[in-house]
Amino acid sequence: MLPYQDPHHPGNSAEHHTGKLCLWRCGRPAGTAWGPLLCFHCNVQRMDKLTDRFKLLEEHMERIAAGP
Repeated sequence: MLPYQDPHHPGNSAEHHTGKLCLWRCGRPAGTAWGPLLCFHCNVQRMDKLTDRFKLLEEHMERIAAGP
């Protein structure tokens, strides 16, 4: 489990809450060490999606570099 995925990691504590609600309108308090706009749950979804897309990009670039 990565730090942003761990609900008990200090980066996901209420210390980082901004006093606003999550930008994705889930109704939870916004703010983690990884961003002030999303709640913990929505931030995990966002970060996981970004990680998956970067992995796909990396695989694509490796195929290009390997040539025909």
